[in-house]
Amino acid sequence: MKKSYFSSKIFESIIAFVVIPIAYFLFWSGFEYIQKPVILAKSAVKENFVPDFVNLVRNTGTDYSIYGIDRKTFETVTESMISGGNKVKEPGKDIEILEKICSGSRFIIEPVENAKGYYFNQISGSVENDNGENTIHVCPNVVKCPEGNALPRIICENISNEKNGKSVFSESLSDQSVSNLFLKPVIKIRKSDFDIFDERPVIGMLLKNAENNSFDTIVIRVRDFSDRYKGEYDGQYKEEFFSPELVNNTEVPFEKVFIENENRTVELSDIKIFWFGQVEVWLDKLIIDDYMADKLFNSEDHGIGTFDQRISESSTPENLEYLLKSVKNKKEISISNQNCLNYVINKMYNSLMTDQYAQTR
Repeated sequence: MKKSYFSSKIFESIIAFVVIPIAYFLFWSGFEYIQKPVILAKSAVKENFVPDFVNLVRNTGTDYSIYGIDRKTFETVTESMISGGNKVKEPGKDIEILEKICSGSRFIIEPVENAKGYYFNQISGSVENDNGENTIHVCPNVVKCPEGNALPRIICENISNEKNGKSVFSESLSDQSVSNLFLKPVIKIRKSDFDIFDERPVIGMLLKNAENNSFDTIVIRVRDFSDRYKGEYDGQYKEEFFSPELVNNTEVPFEKVFIENENRTVELSDIKIFWFGQVEVWLDKLIIDDYMADKLFNSEDHGIGTFDQRISESSTPENLEYLLKSVKNKKEISISNQNCLNYVINKMYNSLMTDQYAQTR
């Protein structure tokens, strides 16, 4: 009798912690779950504050300041930095490389509505402040859950833009003709929940088309929070996940983003974040990069970006002047493209300021 009772309890536990979450996920994903290979995570480097040069240069009436100086003072500083009292030469041949690097698109989707960029219009979870960032927090313990809901469910969906009300994917993904997309959910779990052999699913990213049907799914598991080499996890946010062959497993092929026709129709209409209800998780944001942005922001060696050395080598007064004029005169600059422009201009500005300081010593 006791054995039967014990077996019954085991069976109930399997139903509660394994079958139900998977059933929920299959339902929400349209029963189109695709098994992905083992993936390894890379630590998310919380972007250091990058000044909004685009806003400062383009909006002449703004009160925005950079490095503690207002627009007028900034113009005086950059003019001195660029010319040094001499007539500025034409930009160098490497300006084409800089323009290519600047052409990338980085979409940053926040969990709460904001006037600067993109956000999830519908969320289910507790919005908390984590080191100055708004995050969505969900956990499997109904007693400890901030919102008292431990059911597996979609916690984020309906990516929107407060500025123009458009879908994130209706905005141009730069002029990269064959660019894939790189999905980077910035998430963390408790260090105590991590185990390199733990197969439990944490979140699933459901790719939806215009008919709201799921056509692909990317699942991130507890084991995937491992660093690339030691099989350890420090309890911090992760943003990139790789297969053992170091192929980015959260990369979405170009063919799945667009339907190749005369109008280049956008197939991808939304990305929904599904929580399996098994592991406590914090979601800081979702980053979506095209190819150039992925290379620009990707830190391959001790926090040094892939293109940082090239940008430093191309940081001449002539090139900076050219880029600033280009930003000022361009008819329209997308929100996603601003992230790349600001990153490059910031690197050039700091490089030239350092050189100028060294010359006065």
